[in-house]
Amino acid sequence: MFLLNRMQMLWYVGCTQKSCAKFTADKFHEYALEIMVKKAKQNDDKTCDLPFCLLPTQKKLDWNCCDTCEKWCHYQCVNITRRPQGTFECPICSM
Repeated sequence: MFLLNRMQMLWYVGCTQKSCAKFTADKFHEYALEIMVKKAKQNDDKTCDLPFCLLPTQKKLDWNCCDTCEKWCHYQCVNITRRPQGTFECPICSM
């Protein structure tokens, strides 16, 4: 499982510690999911649903779906090399 600490997640969704200090954990999770949805609507089908997609350039891209929010992520963007055993949560849902 790929986990981010709060500082990494703040950077990941594009806000500073000061600007996101007002969020409780639940509100921050909602905000991060909202950012994911907005960015996913702007992206083409080579970009995953994460707010900071690494835009992998391989011919064959491996994808995995979060079992919690059902957003699709590139393996490279969630730092995995093969399909996880059992359930998978994206970095935002695993906070």
